[in-house]
Amino acid sequence: MSAFLIYILKVALLTAVLVLLYHLLLRRDTFHRTARIVLVVSLFISYILPLCVITVHRPMSASVSKDVVAVPTQTATTTASERYQAQSPAQQPQVQSQAVVPSDTDLKRINWIVIATVIYATGVVSLIVLRLISVRKVTGIIRSGRVLMEKEGCRIVISKDNIRPFSWMRNIVLPEGYAGVSWTSPVVQHESSHISHHHTLELLVADILSAFQWFNPAVWLLRHDLCCVQEFEADASVLESGIDRAEYERSLLSIAAGGISIPLVNGLGESNLRARIRMMNRNRSSRSLLLKLVYFPVLIVVSLSLTSNKVYDRRQAPYVLTTGESMPSIESMPSIRRILYEYPDSDFYYQGLKFNISNGVAVITGCDWRMVDSINSIPTSIPFKGKDYDVRVIMSLSGTHFTDLVIPEGITEIADGAFSRCNQLESVTIPSTVCIMEARVFAYCNNLKTVFFENGLTVLSQGMFMNCRNLESVHLPSTLSDIGDGAFSDCRHLQDINLPKRLERIGNEAFYRCVRLSSVSLPRKLKHIGNGAFYDCRSLMVDTSRLKAEIGDNAFYVEQL
Repeated sequence: MSAFLIYILKVALLTAVLVLLYHLLLRRDTFHRTARIVLVVSLFISYILPLCVITVHRPMSASVSKDVVAVPTQTATTTASERYQAQSPAQQPQVQSQAVVPSDTDLKRINWIVIATVIYATGVVSLIVLRLISVRKVTGIIRSGRVLMEKEGCRIVISKDNIRPFSWMRNIVLPEGYAGVSWTSPVVQHESSHISHHHTLELLVADILSAFQWFNPAVWLLRHDLCCVQEFEADASVLESGIDRAEYERSLLSIAAGGISIPLVNGLGESNLRARIRMMNRNRSSRSLLLKLVYFPVLIVVSLSLTSNKVYDRRQAPYVLTTGESMPSIESMPSIRRILYEYPDSDFYYQGLKFNISNGVAVITGCDWRMVDSINSIPTSIPFKGKDYDVRVIMSLSGTHFTDLVIPEGITEIADGAFSRCNQLESVTIPSTVCIMEARVFAYCNNLKTVFFENGLTVLSQGMFMNCRNLESVHLPSTLSDIGDGAFSDCRHLQDINLPKRLERIGNEAFYRCVRLSSVSLPRKLKHIGNGAFYDCRSLMVDTSRLKAEIGDNAFYVEQL
């Protein structure tokens, strides 16, 4: 529901901008029909534009092969359930009872969203009910009146109520005893103009859309402007028929002096009478002033650019398959072909980094340990034999002396243990282009404190941050759906973590012995919580009552001290 509230706030802001531009550029001109169209279109655009998101695709590399996929590394570590089953009953941990309640932060956030939603919905429903009551009152007046005359589907209805003349759909309603009733009288011509231009339907649509912005003063100003423009247009039609302007103005003044005005309909009230008389006496605006309408496409372009979404076309970079017991055989997976280095027996160096070329892109395979102290960044491309090759894969930089590591955009894959045991590493930023991170990438980085993921990654592989004992803050991507086994195992300084709403799986021992972890909001889409996922998280208070997920053995067990 919070997303809907944000959308409504965007609509309100855009409506305010459109009304402001109308007042600055068009309100005083005599282009009544154009102004009416602009106001109605502005109301619709304010609802449509926030829903339009232009997706900008950025290709990774034209030379990257599409049919190559990385082979995932199978789990080689023992799971929590295997270790627990190996223990004797006396050695197995005892359950510590924990209060199953959401954290204070979650309660405040949920309460504010609920309160705002209830207030907003109450306003919308109340306004719609009031409009329905007004419609019923108007239709009741028409039904109780008598039809005086009819022409081309339009009817003149005489009402016994003391009201001011108004039109509703195909009906022109006049009070009893109204003098000079004919199709050529100024008032009847005025109301006939409302009918021929379908002003009633416009106001009904405006009322419906305005109900969803009842809190926004700009939408009420827009409706008032629409009513005024409709009156200006009807007045202009009467004067174009040849009726004397002074006589028509006197008839408007006499009508405004008596009778009850009904706000819902096109009435000849006194509230905008002065503005109508000024507009009738104004000279016609030059058609060149219509060039001011260029603000519409400009505003649309600006709005779309502000809501644009940059997406990288995630073509898999070539991956150098290795051998080993945990790697499935190539013969058993015919859809995967081996990608070899173009120079398998040679290592090349650039700014202290060791690399090779694979399928037209650069793969960082290590570093020159004689220059390890001077390596402080990772390049986006590497020159080789007179040509620049984009860096796409990082195989190994374990033990390097990075402190604040920013993975550059363009990197798509980071291999197993690529930055493990980088003991001087304190912060890491991972861009949205990274689509594959294998196991234990940052394992045993003892001084790592903060990690920031941009949106893009969907799987956090096993042991990603295991034994990063000083890790305090992690910003996970909203695209994440799977947290692998032991991903945050033994991260003893991790206090809270926001799990993405799309998360479906938490692996075995994912937060094993995160002893300071106190706040976790489990997403409702969660389907599986692995064995020992939050084992010995002794500070954790978590609510599992609403979850439909499968919860593994010892998922929330806490050892007795």
